[in-house]
Amino acid sequence: MLIAFTLTLILGCDNASETPANPTPSTTPTPAAQPAATQPAATVSTVDPAAKPTASGGGGGALPNVGDNLRHGLCANGPGSEGADSYFVGAFSISGNNVTGSEKWQLFANPKWQARGGRDCSIEWSVRGTTADTGACGNCDLGVRFHATANVAGSNCPEELVRGRINAQGRRVGGEANDFDQHYAIQRRADGSAKIFFAKSGKLLAEGYYNEGGFNYVTDHACKWF
Repeated sequence: MLIAFTLTLILGCDNASETPANPTPSTTPTPAAQPAATQPAATVSTVDPAAKPTASGGGGGALPNVGDNLRHGLCANGPGSEGADSYFVGAFSISGNNVTGSEKWQLFANPKWQARGGRDCSIEWSVRGTTADTGACGNCDLGVRFHATANVAGSNCPEELVRGRINAQGRRVGGEANDFDQHYAIQRRADGSAKIFFAKSGKLLAEGYYNEGGFNYVTDHACKWF
């Protein structure tokens, strides 16, 4: 059953030119192009400092799964009514100069959204690109430039959120599952952890881990209100 609600949404991290999903984070990535602003909750770091790769300095060990056990239930009250806890989770593989991977926008529905038929859901983008310069991030040692393709059919989010609609005022709302192009810069640290930045601005996007085969990341917690 489709959910009839008016969506006013801004993705976390940067916006429009820098959002993780269409974000383009859109990031977005950057997560996507967004409508009106929303007020995020207090930032909650999601990277576990005790979870280290098995090999120091980003060796060949398996990376911790940064998408597990994401905190939610923190967006029950705020400037909006229906809403969700929001994260962007990415995993990129690097082979030579080729980059592949995915970025997922994960939403955890708050009780008011659940009461209107909302549910926990996600939108995922497939990533393909190449290694690149590090742009404005002077402390970074790796850059990736990529195109992200939204998996529209594979999303379990409400139709309006995924594809969008035209409201009574003739304005398009929702429609976050858009393709986007993005450029990230990565700071790889000796303990196997990594910080991910928007290469254009040098603004921090997320934190995660790396090894010789790639890297992953998760953004800090944010609230998104509908």
